[in-house]
Amino acid sequence: MAHTHDLVDLSWTTRWSPDQPAGGPDLRFQFGDGSVAVTASTTAARLLLEQHGLVPTADGASYRTRDGLDERGLLDAVTAAEAHAYAHGLSARVHLGIPTPSDVPTSARRRSAPATGPQSTPLARRRTR
Repeated sequence: MAHTHDLVDLSWTTRWSPDQPAGGPDLRFQFGDGSVAVTASTTAARLLLEQHGLVPTADGASYRTRDGLDERGLLDAVTAAEAHAYAHGLSARVHLGIPTPSDVPTSARRRSAPATGPQSTPLARRRTR
């Protein structure tokens, strides 16, 4: 993982604080399928995204990165916008698109079958000198 440090920095838990308001974030970044979708809930957040070259979608409800960015370019764009938002007191939540344990469906536990086969004999004790 060439970008591990960036991914750790972007994780919302990196900047989580118990003093942070319970409301939704000003910016939401969602990684998935080689792209990034961004929503902004305030005018300040929308202006910040446009400063970083993110483009509003046709419906105007969200933003996307410029076409032609590779993985590194996507990560750089989000890292820069998220850090800028943090510097201006805007809250951001980044969903990295990486499954967490809570995303893995639970399966019915199988009971182990009783052992079939010869019983093993206990090991002989070793003599000490």
